[in-house]
Amino acid sequence: MNHGPANSWSLVDWSNPFSKEEEEKFSCEMMSFVAAKSGQEAQICVHTFNEVITDAIKKEQRWRDCNILPDLWTANGMVDNDSLYIDIGANIGSCVMEMLLSTKANIVAFEPHPMNVYNIKKTVSKLGKEYQDRILLFPVGLGSTQSSSTIFSGHDNMGNSQLGAAIQDWGSQEFREHLQFTAYIERLDSLLDASKIDSIRFVKMDCQGFECNAVDGMGAVAEKINYLKFEYAKKFLTAQGCTDIVSRLKKLGFDVFHMGDGTSTKLGREVFDNPPVTHIYDTPELMAKRPGI
Repeated sequence: MNHGPANSWSLVDWSNPFSKEEEEKFSCEMMSFVAAKSGQEAQICVHTFNEVITDAIKKEQRWRDCNILPDLWTANGMVDNDSLYIDIGANIGSCVMEMLLSTKANIVAFEPHPMNVYNIKKTVSKLGKEYQDRILLFPVGLGSTQSSSTIFSGHDNMGNSQLGAAIQDWGSQEFREHLQFTAYIERLDSLLDASKIDSIRFVKMDCQGFECNAVDGMGAVAEKINYLKFEYAKKFLTAQGCTDIVSRLKKLGFDVFHMGDGTSTKLGREVFDNPPVTHIYDTPELMAKRPGI
C-alpha cells in the first residue's frame, strides 16, 4: 500500500516530497549531524523550538539513543549488507541518519507526527540519491487496525508524541494545541508484503506505550524479524493497555532479553513476563530475538 484511504496519506516520494500546505505550515533548522559509529557528517533538520532531541543534537551533533544501533546491526557476526532495518517511531530521523551514515542498511521508517515527518523529509531531501534510494518513509503510526487518532506531543519533548493519549514525561510538561494533529494508523502487514521479504534483520520500536498495537498489526511480517529492540516504559504502556507487550511478543515466537543500560550489544537474562519496574521513570531496554538466529 502506498497511500491511505481517500489519499489521507502517501508514501514519501523523494523526487517531490513536500506539499504546498506543509511548506506553508512547518519549518525546521538545518544542523550538523555526526554519526557516532562512522563519524560521517551530514545536515539534519531539527525543530525551531527548544525540545529534548533538538537540544541534544545542537549540543552533541547526534541523539545518544541511536549510538548503539550500528553495533546491534552487525552483532553476532552479521555482515553489514543491504538487509532491512525498520524504525517504528522515527521522530525527526536521528536514528535513521545514524543507520544511513554508518551502515548499508535499507531502511523503512514510520512516523505519524506531521511536524516530525516534515523534518525527516527536509533532511533526506538534502542528501544524495544514493541515500534517498535506501529509505522508505511512511507518514503513519503502526497499530492493530487501520484508523486515525489525535497525536499529542509534549511541548518540550517531541519524542513524547502519543497516539490517542497525553501522558507527561514530567509534571510540568504541557500538551499544547498547536502540536496536536490527526495521525493515520495502519497495520504493518498492510504496508509490507511478508511473502516478498527474505528477512528483517533489525527493528527499533519506540512508540510511547503504543507498542502492543504495533505488534498486533505485524501479522506474518513478524515471522521475518530477527531482532526487535524496545523499552518497557510502564507508565506509557499502562496508559495504552500494553503492559503485556512481552507476552504478546512471546506468542509471536520471540525470546525476550534484558539489554542492561542499552549501551551494550550483549544480551542479558531472559525475560519471561512483565519486567519488574520499581520507579515510574524506570524504562528497561529489552530485545526480542527470533530463536535460532
